[in-house]
Order: sequence, then structure tokens, then C-alpha cells
Amino acid sequence: MLSPELKVEYPAMKLQLEYEDMASLFQYEPRADLEWIEVLDNCFLGNGALDVKGWAYVAIGSEAVTVTVEPFGSENFITELIWGRP
Repeated sequence: MLSPELKVEYPAMKLQLEYEDMASLFQYEPRADLEWIEVLDNCFLGNGALDVKGWAYVAIGSEAVTVTVEPFGSENFITELIWGRP
């Protein structure tokens, strides 16, 4: 789902390393009985203009990844990744 530019910047191995680096900052270990990943996106803000470029804040443990998604023709691509909590 990465845009062509992000595919160059983040090949699979680099994505894995970025995640592992971020995960090393987790303040607690995952537990099976807790929600570990939560996604919040801009569709809940009630402003349709925000949906031209979609974004999602993905909480993973005690850290997060924010992604921006843009339409290109009939497909959507991730055009920006921001690692860690804001």
C-alpha cells in the first residue's frame, strides 16, 4: 500500500527495522487480554475536507505510527509515515 516513493524509502527490511526500533521503546509488554493495536482516523472528526487526504493514528503498545493516505486514480497509497508518538 506504500506509494512508489515510500517503497523506495522503506523497503520491507527497513519497515521491519523501524518497527523494531519503535517497539524497543514500549513501556510495557503486550498481553493477550488487552487491545494491542488501535486505529483512529479522520473520518470521526466530522469534517469532510479532511477526508481528501486520509490519515490514521495507529497506537501500537505505548507507541504509534501515523499514516497519510491519498487517492491515486482508483487506488489509495500511503504517502507519509510518522514513527513514534507525537
